[in-house]
Amino acid sequence: MDFEGLRMEYRKTIKTKQPVVSIIVPAFNVEKYVEKCINSLTGQTLKEIEIIIVNDGSTDGTGDIIKRLAINDKRIKIIEQENKLQGAARNAGTNISRGEYIGFVDADDWVDADYYEKLYATAKKYNSDIALACYTRIGNGKTKKRLNINKEIFVTALQEKLDVCSQAKNPCPTNKIYKREMLVKNNIEWEEGVYCEDKIFTLKAVYYANGVVTVPEINYYYYRNPCSTVNTKEKKRLKKIKADKEKAKKNVLEFLREHNAQIREGDFNAIKKKIFFLGIPIITVTESIQTEKVFFLGIPVLEKPAGMKYDYKRKRIKILGIKITYKSREWLSNAEIDNKNKNRTNLSHKVPVNGKSILFIATHFVKAGGIETRLLQYIQGMKAQDEWNIYLLSEFNENESLLKETNFYLNFDAKNFQQCLEEIIERYHIDFIEFQFKNSSILKKLDIEELKSKAKTGCVIHNRGVRNINQINRLDYTVIVSNNLYQNYYRQITNAAVVANSIDFRTIPVCKKWHYQGQKTALLVSRINTDKLESIKCFIKYCKSKNIDFIIAGDEQPVKKLKLKLIKEFHLEDNIFIGEIDTLKYLAENMDNILFVGGLGLVILESACLGIPAFCCSKYKGKNYSFVTKDNVMLFDNFTIRTKLIISKKRKKEYNLDLNNIDKYDVQKQIREERNFINSLYRWQQILFLGVDEVKNR
Repeated sequence: MDFEGLRMEYRKTIKTKQPVVSIIVPAFNVEKYVEKCINSLTGQTLKEIEIIIVNDGSTDGTGDIIKRLAINDKRIKIIEQENKLQGAARNAGTNISRGEYIGFVDADDWVDADYYEKLYATAKKYNSDIALACYTRIGNGKTKKRLNINKEIFVTALQEKLDVCSQAKNPCPTNKIYKREMLVKNNIEWEEGVYCEDKIFTLKAVYYANGVVTVPEINYYYYRNPCSTVNTKEKKRLKKIKADKEKAKKNVLEFLREHNAQIREGDFNAIKKKIFFLGIPIITVTESIQTEKVFFLGIPVLEKPAGMKYDYKRKRIKILGIKITYKSREWLSNAEIDNKNKNRTNLSHKVPVNGKSILFIATHFVKAGGIETRLLQYIQGMKAQDEWNIYLLSEFNENESLLKETNFYLNFDAKNFQQCLEEIIERYHIDFIEFQFKNSSILKKLDIEELKSKAKTGCVIHNRGVRNINQINRLDYTVIVSNNLYQNYYRQITNAAVVANSIDFRTIPVCKKWHYQGQKTALLVSRINTDKLESIKCFIKYCKSKNIDFIIAGDEQPVKKLKLKLIKEFHLEDNIFIGEIDTLKYLAENMDNILFVGGLGLVILESACLGIPAFCCSKYKGKNYSFVTKDNVMLFDNFTIRTKLIISKKRKKEYNLDLNNIDKYDVQKQIREERNFINSLYRWQQILFLGVDEVKNR
């Protein structure tokens, strides 16, 4: 075969080779920028790509430039069409693309040389439908990181996917690759003939994706082109851009409502209506997923449920900041429908013939915490006996595990709490009402004697700070989960039974024994909330005083920006915050790297059960912090460590980690001997069936 034949055969091979990533580039009048963009794509370290350039009716030299570039690289395909805006151009490119993943690049932007190689490799590593990169804006002599990614994480929960993509603030479609199969399966296409088409496209993609994986150290560079279609001074086009932007926001809200998306309220907003007088907006109505707000000259005057479709809890409005709440007659029926729509009603739980129904009540449940963990273990043990119907009632709940384990989940409104409870007791034939106390203020709103006439009523106290002792003494039973709590705070409770805390060792992962190997990194596991702030500072101060590297795991309290405050106060790097983790799994996998684990709650016993030294955070200068060792572990029988640690004077306080005598920190055996989940659960249920006095006398 002659040289020309060999060349033709090679071209045929290149032409038929299946790309793994298809890159779609809409191009309209970008002759100054398009060559730099395409060169950043043809120079990718990932060679198995195709580059589809859609010439969207350009009237300058754009068409000639892309044709010249296509001659030198057969991976480039060109589509010619009349000007239909970016949505139509991206659809046209997607329709002929062949890659396993699809990426989008604007013709005046560019990417790092290893951009698609790292995105693709990481997406395949996690089998993720979306891989996400950093996003940097360049223009007007400034460079700004719009989305900064410091670590590789894979998230699957909807709120986490939205957060890592910065979907509420910056719904960028171009710093990602999307699995083709996911887009096709869910009919996700670009809206055509409009501006701001990226908002609903990216939201749908993130919603339906099996997960999003973040890829650090690679950048998508967005050039703020002064001549782009959205940076125009033409009044007619500006008007359309503004209208399309508001329409896109409304489309997002409509989609989220239709799919009953359980996400943070207030992240997504749209202007519903504006009333002008002499060109000045007098009245503005804005809406979020659940709420509508009315502003008069920028001052909020009314807040009500969105679309007048009141949520099932209660009809409530707010006038000039004053809450007005009144009961909806159909609230319980609507609640049942709402639970079913959100898959929160588990109808497969059959009512046992001789079984009991119990209603657990708390003001709120967080994603992870000692109270939530204890209650979850308690519920799982009760379900295993096949004797219980279990219901959950709270003002709000962020703990998905508790929702899955209960027959029914319902919000209550404290202003109508008594009537709310009576209706639930009657509808579901409740035998036991059990308050899981974080605080007991809701008892003030209840007629205890009336409730006791309908069901056996009790409470579980998990920490200090529970007041209304006189009201608690009127209940049928009270369980206190720590002897220290009882002895130091609740001796005046007359009908208390004390159940020592426990860990369910069926959940402890199998892993090698921790031993000191020169580790220098400490780990703090804590929700980054206002009430945890002083303890977090205690941990940071201790580590800095000992020159110990550290990282902090846990989700952040919304809107408080506590991470930013800590970063500024202690001059920290962003990457010390590693987000929410599965504590036991993380500890088991990273045992060789962790010097000690800091915390305030369940993590103390979890790390101790793995043999890792546990640092109990409290005051720093007053030295009320302590390390859990085999000598003092029995003093920590409550998951929540109090501000002032109760340590016997006869026992030595362990305020410093003794690296020369590290074996004494192996507390796993003693914890196992003293903490027995099954026995604690059995005792707890004896209280329910037999009563406090009967159990106390055994």
